[in-house]
Amino acid sequence: MLLVSLFMACGNDMGYVEGPSCEEEEFAVEAGEETLLGFTPQAAADQMPLSNTAGLEWEDGRVDCLHYSLQLDPDSARDVESTYVPPEGDGPVPMIDIQCTDYVAIDGTLTFSTPDGAISEDIAITISYQIDEASGEAIGSVYEELPVLSGSFQAENADSSSKYFISGSIASGQFSGSLIMQTSGEDGDIAWAENAFLADWGHVDAPEECSDGNE
Repeated sequence: MLLVSLFMACGNDMGYVEGPSCEEEEFAVEAGEETLLGFTPQAAADQMPLSNTAGLEWEDGRVDCLHYSLQLDPDSARDVESTYVPPEGDGPVPMIDIQCTDYVAIDGTLTFSTPDGAISEDIAITISYQIDEASGEAIGSVYEELPVLSGSFQAENADSSSKYFISGSIASGQFSGSLIMQTSGEDGDIAWAENAFLADWGHVDAPEECSDGNE
């Protein structure tokens, strides 16, 4: 599946408008102190390390095993207050709809790999917690750029602009996510970026030959 985003940068006689944005302010929270979402960083960290094996589905439909481990540092927690900043400047206003939501951020580490070494990553991450409106639970999410792909997997259609990202969420003690490749370029006054989902895990059953990976 491909998601394509186009971003246009241009000038005209009507001027330039900076689009709306979110201004964030961070406030440190001690490990045993209650966050703005009602839980303590220590309580979140006590659920870690979260280690398991999930089914991973490659873009071509093959299913593999993904072993992962998550660990949080409760001393890194902070409440983040996010305030909407309206557009500024003279000219047409970009049609961008954004929502600014307060959240809790906690740093940690994520290790994830496939048995054959196609994926083999050990990275620093930040988990952002928000309240899920449907369940009322605090759901953690992560979106991080990978400096490089450390495993043997080579993405098709990769070029010099390619960047790789990990996107995922933590809910009910389970970690699900995606490995994404982003390529970008310019066509005249238009700068474009295209996201390709290379692999997705946590939504298909792991093959029977996978060890359960629980610790």
